[in-house]
Amino acid sequence: MRKILVLENDNTFTKERQGTLFKWIQNKKSEPGTEVQIIINANNTSSEILEEAFVWCDTLACHPTFTDMSQVEYLAEMLSKLPSKNVIIDSYDVEERLGSLDDELLFKTKHHKMFQLFKNFDDEAPSYLDLKPFNFKERTDEVQKKADELAKYVATRENAITGRKIRLLDIQAVGSTFANLKKGEVVYEIDNSKMDPNPNRGIWVWGVGEPVKLLNEGEYNEYEFIEPLSIGELSCEIMKKLYIEQDDKKLRHIELIIMTDDSHMSKANEICEILEIEKRGNRAFIRELLNKHCDEKRETNESTV
Repeated sequence: MRKILVLENDNTFTKERQGTLFKWIQNKKSEPGTEVQIIINANNTSSEILEEAFVWCDTLACHPTFTDMSQVEYLAEMLSKLPSKNVIIDSYDVEERLGSLDDELLFKTKHHKMFQLFKNFDDEAPSYLDLKPFNFKERTDEVQKKADELAKYVATRENAITGRKIRLLDIQAVGSTFANLKKGEVVYEIDNSKMDPNPNRGIWVWGVGEPVKLLNEGEYNEYEFIEPLSIGELSCEIMKKLYIEQDDKKLRHIELIIMTDDSHMSKANEICEILEIEKRGNRAFIRELLNKHCDEKRETNESTV
């Protein structure tokens, strides 16, 4: 820690206002070869001055109040844009506040060495505590693992295509990753099961640079299958849309029901019984799926004879 930059939003930097940090800085100034630059009223300092100071320093010190999470997030966002630094934070409950950040934002700060400054008894110099406990590392490692898996999917995106075509409907999701998905367009479904924490809901397609999930349940109506589903696929789709966890035994039983010559209403009744769900409402929903895919399948077969 040879080039220390102090950022202070107050218009003064005094022992009375920034006691522990002020004392730590005074001690560091007395060390040979250590330089200190203090920027007061940092909120109103030009970006050019701040950027030059960020390049110059190897250590960033601050005295945030952390009165709410927005201030913690602001600090984390700022740190995420800087190259690796030592970061000295003089505030209460720093570890708990940083631990409250979402995993993605916490991950963006992992390249820094962060410390909490705290006051010692008597007149001893302030000490600092490493803010990289194991649970932080465990969380950021999980984000890194997901990022690596995503990179692998992106690198082999053609291999992830299932072959099923999807027509896009009313996509309610927002964000830049959904910018390429326009209503009415036809895209391919992809297999993203390895990264999906809830594979029983929705389907995946390619967004901008990464896979995105579309839903077709409740108030969501974001996609439809263009081509009829196979019996196995239809069985899975029924369970997905009813929020029922995939079960091989039940799936096989539903497949056998679909293959019978019974009416679709009768099949829907039996499927409700197998899944142990109320028939009212669910029965009509299942019948609609059967009408769409089974009838279309039969017509497709007849047209190719």
